[in-house]
Amino acid sequence: GRRRRRREEKMGGLFKQFAKSVLNDLASYRTLKVVKISDKRLAYTHKLLMIAIVAYSVLTLIGLHSYMLKEKPDIHMDVTFDDQNVETAVANSANSAYCGASGAANAAYDFSGDATYGYAAYTSNQCVAGLRMADVTYSDADSAKVYTHYSSTTWTSTNDCATSVDCDKTIPSANGRTGINAFTLTSELYTMSIKATFMTSWGETGVPVKVFVLDSTGKLDNTFSTSSTNLYTQYPNYTVAAFAALSGYTLDTENSLTVSDTFTGNLPVYRLTGMELSVNVDFSNFRAINEYDPFNFDDHATMTVRLINGGDFVSPEYKNVDFNPLSAEAATAGATYEFRGVYLDFQSSGLMGVFDWYTMIVAIIACFVLIGIATSVMDVLGAFVYDSFKNDKYEDDGERQHIEHMILNMETNGVPFRHDDFQVMPNVSIRDFLKVLQRDIVKLSTLAHHMSRDLSAAGLNRHTMEIAQIDASAVKAARFVCVLIGPDRSELFLTGGPQTLGRGHGGMHSKKISHKQLSVIANTHTGAALVRGLPTKNCSGVALGGGPWQTLTENDEVEIMNGDMIGLVLEEAADEDETMVEGVFMFKAYPQEDKKSEGGGWFGGGGNRA
Repeated sequence: GRRRRRREEKMGGLFKQFAKSVLNDLASYRTLKVVKISDKRLAYTHKLLMIAIVAYSVLTLIGLHSYMLKEKPDIHMDVTFDDQNVETAVANSANSAYCGASGAANAAYDFSGDATYGYAAYTSNQCVAGLRMADVTYSDADSAKVYTHYSSTTWTSTNDCATSVDCDKTIPSANGRTGINAFTLTSELYTMSIKATFMTSWGETGVPVKVFVLDSTGKLDNTFSTSSTNLYTQYPNYTVAAFAALSGYTLDTENSLTVSDTFTGNLPVYRLTGMELSVNVDFSNFRAINEYDPFNFDDHATMTVRLINGGDFVSPEYKNVDFNPLSAEAATAGATYEFRGVYLDFQSSGLMGVFDWYTMIVAIIACFVLIGIATSVMDVLGAFVYDSFKNDKYEDDGERQHIEHMILNMETNGVPFRHDDFQVMPNVSIRDFLKVLQRDIVKLSTLAHHMSRDLSAAGLNRHTMEIAQIDASAVKAARFVCVLIGPDRSELFLTGGPQTLGRGHGGMHSKKISHKQLSVIANTHTGAALVRGLPTKNCSGVALGGGPWQTLTENDEVEIMNGDMIGLVLEEAADEDETMVEGVFMFKAYPQEDKKSEGGGWFGGGGNRA
């Protein structure tokens, strides 16, 4: 037991270590991608945006099944009718509200018609029982009908069908027509068994294992499952009246027809005008994200019912019955039946899906596109928000790796800040790195040092002076060697003419000062120098006589003396101790004696100089 406990503790420790490593990778200053951002706030914002995009992509890939090829399936309906409720019910007209006593007419269900809007009158409606179910029901692959009312008209032919060859073409005369208006008694008690079959383009065909039937308010009315042992709960089973009520209206609800102002009487009920119901079957073989069951691929369907003929009659169905004797060649009398009732129009909706490699690859590529857009957005945001953003970007992959390793060392617990432990690259300490960097700087600046030293030793630049200024007093005047001492303790010789000071001088290679330059004009006779700011983005500064740092903008110029300091980049703060200065150079002026021989000057002149 003790050994098992130790093994469990060891596994728990490994899991904690792994979770901590993942957390550090996801929520650290380093980014998921090669992002050229040095500001900490932007980096963390970018990190959170990356995590949100990855979470959204995983959510859509699994929860929304974006790896599936989806389409709306085709539908085939099989509606069967059962009259068991009619056989067990008392088929007596007196038990139905729409019938009068003993099947007589009920005036409350009469409709007097409205000639203005073309509505015919249906009065003295009787109740007729004993009709065959086949006479009042109909179904096909996408619809079903149950007739609740009919109107019959008898007719006779005016021609003798025994002698006239045109008897079958003669229009029946209106004279002598008689007929009735009647409700089909108990037809609303027929039970419908509704079976929906779906078909997809990839060859899948079947019936949903579960069907959810909703009422007019969207609430669940009943659930039917093919796994049920009860035959009447395997598929949707409803009486005609109960199924019509799912739309929010019943057969005995008044149909709000548009009638004229002179109309008097009762509006017809849907039992007379008919009900056209749109039955929508929404198929799906995957679960919605709010069901938290992404790997359930059972075929389901949701059935909803909606009334679509409110305020109008449904189109009637006509049937003709001939009354002629069997020996007659053509009918001489007959009847025309006009039927209306509950019409069911079935339609398919929803999506059925199947795993597809191409669709999944497109979803994954969309994730990478979002990540690329997020990176671009962060770059643009940083450029607008931070003035130094452009200078803080690391264009070189080598620099980026150095910075990432430095940050990694800073984030690692227990790293002492010593030269040998603080690494800028794997197995390269900061001390070794600075040695290599200083050696390269010395090599690159050797030529410039020689040139500046030679020019300083040459004295006045006679080509830039007026002839009146070249006299004995100027030649014999005391001279100074003017230099700027850089951060790396190297000396930059000033020759007396305008010189530009910027990145690359004094060992300054920081990209933060890559766009900052100053103009320095040294006076080798007075030992002073004039410093001017050039129009760049960053602010420079000077410290005169050991005093505090002062700003030097592009429109300023100041004279500096021996011991004064110049800063290429000055970032002032409210507290003087927090003021940041980068690229500091100290101005030095050394008196120089004229050690030239009597043999002559630079131009072959003679005489010693005092």
